[in-house]
Amino acid sequence: MQFVVTNKSELFKFAWKIFKANKDIAFSECLQNAWFQYKRYLNREAIKAAQQRKLAKFIADTENEEVKAWNWAEKKLGVALNLTDAEKERNVRNMYKEMWNANVWATAIKAVKLHMEIG
Repeated sequence: MQFVVTNKSELFKFAWKIFKANKDIAFSECLQNAWFQYKRYLNREAIKAAQQRKLAKFIADTENEEVKAWNWAEKKLGVALNLTDAEKERNVRNMYKEMWNANVWATAIKAVKLHMEIG
Protein backbone atom coordinates (compact mmCIF):
# COMPACT_ATOMS: atom_id res chain seq x y z
CA MET A 1 0.00 0.00 0.00
CA GLN A 2 1.66 3.23 -1.20
CA PHE A 3 0.66 6.40 0.61
CA VAL A 4 2.71 9.55 1.18
CA VAL A 5 2.56 10.67 4.79
CA THR A 6 3.33 14.40 4.97
CA ASN A 7 2.28 15.26 8.53
CA LYS A 8 1.47 13.57 11.83
CA SER A 9 -2.27 13.68 11.28
CA GLU A 10 -1.88 11.70 8.07
CA LEU A 11 0.48 9.38 9.91
CA PHE A 12 -2.24 8.22 12.29
CA LYS A 13 -4.85 8.05 9.52
CA PHE A 14 -2.52 5.90 7.44
CA ALA A 15 -1.79 3.63 10.41
CA TRP A 16 -5.51 3.25 11.05
CA LYS A 17 -6.15 2.49 7.36
CA ILE A 18 -3.50 -0.27 7.43
CA PHE A 19 -4.94 -1.65 10.68
CA LYS A 20 -8.48 -1.79 9.24
CA ALA A 21 -7.28 -3.47 6.05
CA ASN A 22 -5.22 -6.12 7.88
CA LYS A 23 -6.83 -7.35 11.08
CA ASP A 24 -4.00 -9.80 11.73
CA ILE A 25 -1.44 -6.98 12.20
CA ALA A 26 -1.24 -5.15 15.52
CA PHE A 27 -1.89 -1.40 15.52
CA SER A 28 1.61 -0.77 16.88
CA GLU A 29 3.10 -2.42 13.77
CA CYS A 30 0.83 -0.31 11.55
CA LEU A 31 1.91 2.81 13.42
CA GLN A 32 5.54 1.78 13.06
CA ASN A 33 5.08 1.37 9.28
CA ALA A 34 3.36 4.76 9.02
CA TRP A 35 6.11 6.37 11.10
CA PHE A 36 8.69 4.87 8.72
CA GLN A 37 6.80 6.39 5.75
CA TYR A 38 6.73 9.78 7.49
CA LYS A 39 10.48 9.67 8.24
CA ARG A 40 11.20 8.76 4.63
CA TYR A 41 9.10 11.73 3.47
CA LEU A 42 10.96 14.10 5.84
CA ASN A 43 14.30 12.76 4.65
CA ARG A 44 13.35 13.31 0.98
CA GLU A 45 12.23 16.87 1.76
CA ALA A 46 15.47 17.58 3.64
CA ILE A 47 17.50 16.30 0.69
CA LYS A 48 15.50 18.47 -1.73
CA ALA A 49 16.00 21.54 0.46
CA ALA A 50 19.75 20.87 0.73
CA GLN A 51 20.04 20.49 -3.03
CA GLN A 52 18.13 23.75 -3.59
CA ARG A 53 20.38 25.59 -1.11
CA LYS A 54 23.47 24.15 -2.80
CA LEU A 55 22.22 25.21 -6.24
CA ALA A 56 21.32 28.71 -5.02
CA LYS A 57 24.76 29.10 -3.44
CA PHE A 58 26.45 27.93 -6.63
CA ILE A 59 24.46 30.40 -8.73
CA ALA A 60 25.17 33.24 -6.30
CA ASP A 61 28.88 32.43 -6.08
CA THR A 62 29.54 32.25 -9.80
CA GLU A 63 29.41 35.29 -12.00
CA ASN A 64 27.92 34.66 -15.37
CA GLU A 65 29.96 34.89 -18.53
CA GLU A 66 28.58 38.28 -19.60
CA VAL A 67 29.62 39.98 -16.35
CA LYS A 68 33.07 38.40 -16.51
CA ALA A 69 33.45 39.63 -20.09
CA TRP A 70 32.26 43.14 -19.15
CA ASN A 71 34.77 43.34 -16.28
CA TRP A 72 37.54 42.12 -18.59
CA ALA A 73 36.58 44.71 -21.24
CA GLU A 74 36.68 47.49 -18.64
CA LYS A 75 40.21 46.45 -17.65
CA LYS A 76 41.26 46.10 -21.28
CA LEU A 77 40.00 49.60 -22.14
CA GLY A 78 41.25 51.11 -18.88
CA VAL A 79 37.90 52.40 -17.65
CA ALA A 80 35.86 51.85 -14.52
CA LEU A 81 32.11 52.23 -14.95
CA ASN A 82 29.76 52.17 -11.99
CA LEU A 83 27.19 49.60 -13.07
CA THR A 84 25.54 46.73 -11.27
CA ASP A 85 26.08 43.17 -12.47
CA ALA A 86 22.52 43.07 -13.77
CA GLU A 87 23.11 46.18 -15.88
CA LYS A 88 26.38 44.78 -17.21
CA GLU A 89 24.70 41.52 -18.16
CA ARG A 90 21.78 43.33 -19.81
CA ASN A 91 24.09 45.60 -21.83
CA VAL A 92 26.19 42.69 -23.12
CA ARG A 93 23.10 40.65 -24.02
CA ASN A 94 21.54 43.61 -25.82
CA MET A 95 24.75 44.14 -27.78
CA TYR A 96 24.84 40.42 -28.56
CA LYS A 97 21.50 40.82 -30.36
CA GLU A 98 23.24 43.19 -32.78
CA MET A 99 26.46 41.15 -33.03
CA TRP A 100 24.94 37.68 -33.24
CA ASN A 101 28.02 36.08 -34.81
CA ALA A 102 30.59 37.45 -32.32
CA ASN A 103 31.71 35.79 -29.10
CA VAL A 104 30.85 37.19 -25.68
CA TRP A 105 34.26 38.84 -25.24
CA ALA A 106 34.06 40.84 -28.48
CA THR A 107 30.49 41.73 -27.65
CA ALA A 108 31.53 42.99 -24.21
CA ILE A 109 34.27 45.19 -25.69
CA LYS A 110 31.74 46.70 -28.11
CA ALA A 111 29.18 47.19 -25.32
CA VAL A 112 31.69 48.96 -23.04
CA LYS A 113 32.82 51.23 -25.90
CA LEU A 114 29.20 52.07 -26.71
CA HIS A 115 28.44 52.77 -23.07
CA MET A 116 31.47 55.08 -22.87
CA GLU A 117 30.29 57.00 -25.97
CA ILE A 118 26.72 57.37 -24.71
CA GLY A 119 27.40 57.93 -21.03
